[in-house]
Amino acid sequence: MSHVTQDTSWCVIDIDTATGKIVVLERWQYAWKLQSPKMTRWTLAEKQAFHARAEREIWSAWSNKAHLKVEGSSDFAKRFSGRQIPVYMDIRWVLAKPHWTVNVTKVPKDVIKLSRVDWSARIITLDTNDFQTRQECFGVDRNICVSQVPVAHEFGHTIGNIGSIHRERDDEYKLTSPYVADFHSIMHRGNQLRERHFAHLLTELYELIPDTEFTLGRLQ
Repeated sequence: MSHVTQDTSWCVIDIDTATGKIVVLERWQYAWKLQSPKMTRWTLAEKQAFHARAEREIWSAWSNKAHLKVEGSSDFAKRFSGRQIPVYMDIRWVLAKPHWTVNVTKVPKDVIKLSRVDWSARIITLDTNDFQTRQECFGVDRNICVSQVPVAHEFGHTIGNIGSIHRERDDEYKLTSPYVADFHSIMHRGNQLRERHFAHLLTELYELIPDTEFTLGRLQ
């Protein structure tokens, strides 16, 4: 089995040239914080549970949703021409050499903090309520209701959907976004993926195998 692998500044991209499967893996190193010194310290079980939940939510929202098409004159392109190539997204908890430093704050269940991603510093800021599904309603009659798990939205920033790369790839709920009316988008307040959400990954893939062009084929 042969692989083409690139360890970028934000993830590892692994292309299995035998099966065509593409894996995007981010290494996360956590900093466990407390909102108040009166709160109980993080236990190992709590840390493990947080990572496991983050992994499940990200996998559910992003993994095996995008399937790519490939064209070109390379052996890989010829082998997989006309086929759908799945993309799997995952995270790994590490203690050294991370792609991302993840600051996680333990907060009371009724507290909502602002989670965010700093692309240039490779820092993700989360809290223990970022697994709670949040619902919002939009439209003149507030009849368009969408829901989202915040950690899945923040992961979307880590794969290149962020204004520091391209202003149109920032949070789509901002009034300056050209996609401000796409309430169902995961980079807005919903949970649906769009072709544009994979633009940065496609740029990275373009560099990995010469004479090979990846485009989005099918999106679930």
